[in-house]
Amino acid sequence: MLEIEVDDAPSHPEWDKWVEAAPGGHHLQSSGWGHVKAGAGWEARRILLRRSGHLVGGCQLLTRRIPVLGQMGYLPRGPVLESRDPELVEFLLAALRRHARQHRIAVMKIQPPVDRPDLAAFLESRG
Repeated sequence: MLEIEVDDAPSHPEWDKWVEAAPGGHHLQSSGWGHVKAGAGWEARRILLRRSGHLVGGCQLLTRRIPVLGQMGYLPRGPVLESRDPELVEFLLAALRRHARQHRIAVMKIQPPVDRPDLAAFLESRG
């Protein structure tokens, strides 16, 4: 059973360790990078995907207020997933959409991991 967990703690050692070992994991998805970006006005929040309590994917979403536009979201080099299973991508994207609606994120830029051209095409097909 897949479950979503939203975390906005300043650091998340479990996530950081998982991202470091995961295929396509990138330092721009680490809580340390979220801390760096906080100095420029961004807020970091992690949307974690778990199966039976174990991390199987997720993303660190950076958000910031932009005058006139409102809330903007940026997902650098993510989402990060343990496999290329489309079910994981669909489940995580649905959670990301819900989160964006709940937090009134007007615009979101997703920059997929460089080793996932399939994910870029998948995202484009979903708008």
